[in-house]
Parts: sequence; structure tokens; C-alpha cells
Amino acid sequence: ATVFFFFYQYNTMFKYYKQALHSNPLNRDVWNNTVFVLTYNIDNPEYEKAIWRDYAELSPDYYESYYQLGEIYYSANPKQNDSAVYYLSKAYSLNTSKFEIPFHLGMSYGNLDDFTKAKEYLLKADALKDDAEVKKFLGIIYGTEGNPAEAYKYFSKSAQLNPNDPIVQQFFKPPQTTSNNLKPPKTTSNNFKPHQLKRLIIGLACCRFFSSLPAC
Repeated sequence: ATVFFFFYQYNTMFKYYKQALHSNPLNRDVWNNTVFVLTYNIDNPEYEKAIWRDYAELSPDYYESYYQLGEIYYSANPKQNDSAVYYLSKAYSLNTSKFEIPFHLGMSYGNLDDFTKAKEYLLKADALKDDAEVKKFLGIIYGTEGNPAEAYKYFSKSAQLNPNDPIVQQFFKPPQTTSNNLKPPKTTSNNFKPHQLKRLIIGLACCRFFSSLPAC
């Protein structure tokens, strides 16, 4: 496999790496070499999917294979959200402490317009790490649910972590005060405008907000 790699014959290389992996799936040298070659030298996600699927079958209790498969589908263009949810859910059942798993699982559910599940997993991610993106999307979800107080809370926390985010700037403007204790304003306040939130909800339907936020 290594020889064929140096001669750029990747299909043949891949065949021998798979044989080596199946012959001894617990051999970390073979496994690490395979992943290194596929991930860093060959821009072919189909190779990566194939080897991670094989490893998931050979070591079904190893969360990393499901996580990597979920990430491949989550990062695909266009996103393949059903597959991402399937594999990330398996990964989360084996590892509940890795922040990226519930974060991207929640985002994948958001791409599928299942905002109840999206909120569930984004809250799990929020419990693992203070992250501006997670808090921003929680603010958006609570806003679409008609809960401006919770939306304001998460937007304000997101603004503290990343004050330059244009989406957060649009929907959260801290009141002009010298006090460090910010209180949620009334919904009629200029700090939180319901009509802006309605435009955002329309945007969710029109451009699949969760999957293409930077472009929108």
C-alpha cells in the first residue's frame, strides 16, 4: 500500500490498506497510516467514508468512526443531514463529552427543520462549553418559539463571547447603561425587535438558515 501511494496509484493503495485493516483491525499503525493517507493526502471523501464504515463494523464500540462519518456528511456540500444525524447520534450514544458531537448534531437537526431536537442537542453542547455560535443559535430558536426573554439571554451571552458577530449585532443591542446587570427589555424596546425576528424566520424557510448562515 505504501509503495502504491508513492506511485500515486491510490485505488490500488486503498485496496491493500483495506486488506491490512481487515487482517488486523486492532493494529493502530495500520489504522493511523490509513487515516493519515486518506485524510491528508487524498481529497476523496468516498475513500474516507469507506474506511470509516469498515472501522465502524470492525470496532462498533469506537465512537470516533461514527463521529468522523457524521462530520463528513455534515461538512458535505450540499449537506447530507439525514446521514449526519444518523452517525452523530451513534457517536453521541458512545461519547457524551465531546463538544462537537452534540453541537453538530443540533445543527444537523436544525438543517432538517426539527428545531425541538436542535434545541435539545444545542443545550447539551452549551453545557459542555461556552461557545458563541451555540448560544447564538439557541437565541434564534428561542426567538422563533416566541420566547424573547430566553432569546435575549442567549444573544447577550453570545455577544459577550463574540461582540462582532453581525447576526448577534442585529438582534441584540445592549442598553446604554453603566450597570453591569443587564435586564431583558420589554418586547417593544428598540433593543429586541419582534419584526426583525419575523424576517429571520422567513429567512430560515427561504435559505435554510442553519446550513448557509454565513452566505445569508
